[in-house]
Amino acid sequence: MPGSVTMTATLYHSTRLIHLGVASRIKERRLQVGMTQQQLGRHIGVAFQQVHKYEHGLSRVSADCLYQIATALDAPASYFFSAENGLLSAEKMVAEQLRLAIDHVA
Repeated sequence: MPGSVTMTATLYHSTRLIHLGVASRIKERRLQVGMTQQQLGRHIGVAFQQVHKYEHGLSRVSADCLYQIATALDAPASYFFSAENGLLSAEKMVAEQLRLAIDHVA
């Protein structure tokens, strides 16, 4: 049972890293194109407060919303999962942690 708790915590940490990485990339791209939170909110049909929550990782962005954001910011959806953001290396780190947790349980 302790191994499953470790694995659950590792998975949570992994998804949290990805979630925060996507959030920071939304803000980064919005600033690159010179758009305000209010303008982005109008493009995707939400209030600027919701955009703020997305950008600070306070609300998770659904796949369809991320598609709308990507379209509004003239970027491919893959941009928000870029290796430049360190997400791929974070995923590798988490994969190694999962492997170790599974080995520990076995």
